[in-house]
Amino acid sequence: MSWLTTLFMQSIYNPALAARMLLDLKLDARTGWMALALASILNSIVFSVTNLMFPPPAELAAIYMLSPVMLSVLLFILFGSGAVLLYGAGRMLDGKARFQDILAFITWLQFLRAAVQFGGLIFMLFLPGLATLLMFAASLYGIWILLNFINVGQEFQSLAKSAGSFALTFVGLTFVLFILVSISGLTVVG
Repeated sequence: MSWLTTLFMQSIYNPALAARMLLDLKLDARTGWMALALASILNSIVFSVTNLMFPPPAELAAIYMLSPVMLSVLLFILFGSGAVLLYGAGRMLDGKARFQDILAFITWLQFLRAAVQFGGLIFMLFLPGLATLLMFAASLYGIWILLNFINVGQEFQSLAKSAGSFALTFVGLTFVLFILVSISGLTVVG
């Protein structure tokens, strides 16, 4: 089994061990940013293909029909901001992670997200109702994986502290998302 396959499986079955595997890479920030750009592009492609195959309702078309390039840029900014905010929130709670480690975690999670989106696309072809349920469950499980990554990376020894770091990051990302939506000219529906 290849190292990437092992990392993928450990991310699902033992997220704490997967976090340690990522930490052992000791990636530098430049490599992390390039990998995040690639993850953003992959997510954008899968998202765009999904929207072409299964068009969203008309009232959401403006949000979902961004060009893949614009979507890649927005995702990169959002994911990068998430890494910065998660690092800062961890520091506020006496975390010990290096920024590069948090960036590696966020980047790897975006590769996992692209894989899940692709799997969801395949499921949508045959079982659309089940695909929606599985995608929702995968999103929730992704939060569990992230909490474990934060716990290991920040050396918190407590998933509650990881949840606090995540909550602070979520608040910050809400503001970033608001700014991105404003700058991009999208309108908020409903």
